[in-house]
Amino acid sequence: MTTEHPDVHLPTVSALSLLLGAVPLMPWMVTDIAALGQPAASALIAWLSLVPTALAY
Repeated sequence: MTTEHPDVHLPTVSALSLLLGAVPLMPWMVTDIAALGQPAASALIAWLSLVPTALAY
């Protein structure tokens, strides 16, 4: 892809895709922030952030 479009700035494309993925989650994050303080939610967030990263490496 980058060889077909050499003027595409990959960090910008990555940032925009993450932003577009986060926008639909914003209403849930604003309205249900108390749910994130529960131990089960914290454990799930830790699991999803650590395990896939470790497996990728």
